[in-house]
Amino acid sequence: SKLKIDNSKIYIMHNGVDLGKFNKNVESHFREEIRIDNKEILVTSIGNLSKPKGVLEWKEVAKKFVKEMDNITFVWVGDDSHIQENYSLESLRNEIEVEGYGDKIKMLGYRTDVSKVLKGSNLFVLPSHNESFGLVYIEAMAMGLPVIGCNVGGVPDIIQEGTGFLCEPKSVDSLYENIKLMLKEDLKEIGNGNVEYVKRFSMDKHIDRLISVYEEK
Repeated sequence: SKLKIDNSKIYIMHNGVDLGKFNKNVESHFREEIRIDNKEILVTSIGNLSKPKGVLEWKEVAKKFVKEMDNITFVWVGDDSHIQENYSLESLRNEIEVEGYGDKIKMLGYRTDVSKVLKGSNLFVLPSHNESFGLVYIEAMAMGLPVIGCNVGGVPDIIQEGTGFLCEPKSVDSLYENIKLMLKEDLKEIGNGNVEYVKRFSMDKHIDRLISVYEEK
């Protein structure tokens, strides 16, 4: 049975982001590392390679865009440890290579320098089937990126009008259409707005809100 709890005793506390680590002043040579120039549109995703992160939909959408556009590259940062799927990082890489997309669709595995990866990117996309919050969307916004996620869980609390787009989960078509729409927008303008927007999620504000909850009588 459901717990009977007074709604006035329930507080929703969003996670905080370290704006000292995630900000546009981060120095990055990521584009040089993966050998793309500044004219290339770089679409980045960060997450483990489990199906619930939407990696299989992402893969199919990335292929469609690479077929249609000469100036777009997709990268996925994250590995296959602690997942139980019928594929692996290596098998996904091999599939992409065999089909001839290796130069434009890159699966980079686990990395610790995600702020530098984001700094070199133009758009962040993570089509998770569910997210309780999704801190990585906030981190991407703090780096000056528009974001696309799915209309599930806590993601709509983060991706609001003017910050990015919401697509339907598990839908290749919806993800494709939302990326297509976003690429018609001024990515820099949206990204600059997101830098200001995410200040409400700063770690300092998070701590202040948490203290205020404990101090309430």
